[in-house]
Amino acid sequence: MTNNENFQELQIPGRKVHIVFAVCRIKQFSETIEQLGEEINSLVNRLIKIIHQVGAKWDGAPTNNYGDHYILTWRLPNED
Repeated sequence: MTNNENFQELQIPGRKVHIVFAVCRIKQFSETIEQLGEEINSLVNRLIKIIHQVGAKWDGAPTNNYGDHYILTWRLPNED
């Protein structure tokens, strides 16, 4: 393969990165939405704030959320 507009050079050296992923899940999220109705926004915002604060406190970063799942990541220091 060549490096042109259609392909990228695949032989470029990379570097090894160690990352820890944590997934936080709100159990029974659908049932909770049904019970709380419009108040669910307040609950979810409070939970997200806590998740972000805890992640930031320990040098992590919230990266994604998928409905009732929130993903945090921590990049570990290099060994060299």
